[in-house]
Amino acid sequence: LALAYALNLLIMSTTLSFAVLYLWSRKNADRPVNLWGFPLKGAYLPWAFMALTTLMGGSPFKDLLGIFVGHAFFFLVEVVPRAYGKDVLKTPLWLISVVDYLTQENTVYATRGGNRVVHPAPTGHSWGTGRALGST
Repeated sequence: LALAYALNLLIMSTTLSFAVLYLWSRKNADRPVNLWGFPLKGAYLPWAFMALTTLMGGSPFKDLLGIFVGHAFFFLVEVVPRAYGKDVLKTPLWLISVVDYLTQENTVYATRGGNRVVHPAPTGHSWGTGRALGST
């Protein structure tokens, strides 16, 4: 957000889309995809979309910015913990709890030692049995 403010980008939908697309392409690098009938690997998809944007007369700046942000996120979340053993970016536990509550699932995530930790689902409140209206 600070980078977008400094670059006077009021609408960041293209940048965000390219960041997510870049993350998907890193996770699915060998997956075959088709772009208008042209087969290519998933790793090249963000670059192919950026080339299409440029060929149609658009500026590749927002696309490149999204790829840069996606790469920085991928590096901090995937590469740094494996190479240096430090978790630079962690998902806050309150956000995990909110998602677990909304989806009614338990989040399972791996820790640095390879152990799997199950975050317990929120149990909610025990409000009691209550009374019907008009009863004493």
